[in-house]
Amino acid sequence: MVPTLQWLFPPFRLDPENACLWRDTERLPLRPKTLAVLQHLVQHAGQAVHKTTLLETVWPDTSVGDGVLKNCLGELRHLLGDTALAEAYADTGQSATALALLAEARTVAQQAGGRYWEAELHRRTGVLLLRQATPDLTQAVTSLTHALTLARRQHLHTWELRAALSLARLRQQQGQGVAALDLLHAVLHEYPDTSETVERQEALAYLTALQSHVLAIHVGAPTETRDP
Repeated sequence: MVPTLQWLFPPFRLDPENACLWRDTERLPLRPKTLAVLQHLVQHAGQAVHKTTLLETVWPDTSVGDGVLKNCLGELRHLLGDTALAEAYADTGQSATALALLAEARTVAQQAGGRYWEAELHRRTGVLLLRQATPDLTQAVTSLTHALTLARRQHLHTWELRAALSLARLRQQQGQGVAALDLLHAVLHEYPDTSETVERQEALAYLTALQSHVLAIHVGAPTETRDP
């Protein structure tokens, strides 16, 4: 029996063959076109999906306006929440809308006392700032640093490690490999060794690759010469 292709983005599971979306064990109601929009976005996660391409893919033989797509995205927002929808908007190149959703989510979290998610919301904001057509490096560093500080203050190791990993990747891209190494070493040192989470495994794998990268740069660097 051929296994069914499914996409997992916890706590959600998209099953396109059976045309349904699950949240844990709960089947969520979705209109066919909304499901098709979600499927296309999930298939191209992390890529820029132009709005025109999305409209032509989901409505290939019909001329529809932007309002139809907005309705579908609104339905997804209701079901998935602001953070997941922000990713969807970012994937379609609508960074301003995505960032506005995350700002709204942070405000709601603060007002409702849901400070547990605040650090992760700041981290996602920083990541989205880097995915814009013109990345805002300064604000991204501010958001990621704030996420790291907030998670550390709240002793939320998973959020702290996620923020550190995102910030370390940015530091490496900026040519600051040593600073990235120091950051990850410091956070992993405080992270419980018994916590074999996905985040810890990812951080350790990245740390190993980064160490090799930094070593190769230093070994291959020309020797500094000084005037006598």
